[in-house]
This record gives sequence, C-alpha cells and structure tokens, in this order.
Amino acid sequence: MSLTKVPTRHLKGKSAKSLADLVETIQDTNIDLERRVIYLFDDINSDSAKITIQNLDFLNKTDGDINLHINTPGGSWTDGMAIFSAIRLSKNKVVGTIFGDCSSMGSIILQACNMRLATSEAEMIVHPGQSSADLDSVSFVNRGKHEERILEKMYKIYWERIPDDKKLKSYIKFKQKFAHDIYLDAQEILAYGLVDKII
Repeated sequence: MSLTKVPTRHLKGKSAKSLADLVETIQDTNIDLERRVIYLFDDINSDSAKITIQNLDFLNKTDGDINLHINTPGGSWTDGMAIFSAIRLSKNKVVGTIFGDCSSMGSIILQACNMRLATSEAEMIVHPGQSSADLDSVSFVNRGKHEERILEKMYKIYWERIPDDKKLKSYIKFKQKFAHDIYLDAQEILAYGLVDKII
C-alpha cells in the first residue's frame, strides 16, 4: 500500500474502513493519520529518513500538531540531519516523545521538536559518534576535520535546546561532560535538559 494511496482514502472520509485496514496502513507507512502520529521505530538510515520526511510533508498539508513517536538506537548522521531539518522546517508544531530508546542520532532528532517528551521508561545514550576510514594520510586529515565540524554541530544542537537553569557552568564544561558515552534514564534525561517533561 503506497503512501499516496493512504492519505487519499483518508481525505475522502471513508468511515467504513475496517480495523484490519487501519492496522495495515499504520504498519505499511509508519503513520496514524487519525491521530497525526508518525512512528520512527527503526535505525536512522535512508529508508527511515525518506518515509519520516514524506509523512511530515503530508501532515503539513493540514493544520494541527504532529506527534513523532521515537524508539531508535540511532544511525546515520546525514540521514538523521535530513529528518532534523524537516522537523525544523515544519509549519506545524512537532511533539517528539521517547518510547523506549532514543539514542545517538535519535537524541539529536528529538532536539528539533518543538516539545520534547519522554515516558518514564525512556533511555538515551549521548555520545560523540563513531567513525572509521581506510584513507591516505591527506584524506585522513581532511576526514578528521570534517568529523570535528560534525561534533561541534552536535554539541551546539544540544546546548541550544537545554534550558538555562539546567545548563552546566560553561559550554566548555558541557563539551567535556559529553565527550564520552553517557547512559541516561528518564529522570537523568530531564535533569540534563534534553527533554521538557516526563509523561
């Protein structure tokens, strides 16, 4: 069932749609049109980025908050930033909610949401990412500079969304704290200012 066919049937107001059809629609497209919910329950890659952005674009054709439910261990930086940009450019308010895991690139995507929520069972891993390369010496140096730019961008995304009363004493202290893997439960995610509320 294609993404374009689902909204068309929905907009025609086909109230007789069976429960089985509704379930199939959600499973096929990662979207619940009735509740305006998008499910990001996969690794962050080109496939999950494509369908998430398509779903955001479709829901932005009508007014109303968009609910992004997140359960992901993370994944590709570039694909994650594509989702981040789509959320940032959304004309509707996007409410992101952590269900289970929201780690690595998933935690960065969450920061693009207007409202950031977490269930009491939520977990998060924040880390500087991983990279490996088999390159000549010049390319290796260039790759290192590129990775440093990405890391700085990541730090700034977190820092800009943390409320002032939850920020560490300085940006430098913050970067030192987040320079290694940090494993957080829901209360710690809130304490660090990476979500706005636990539900």
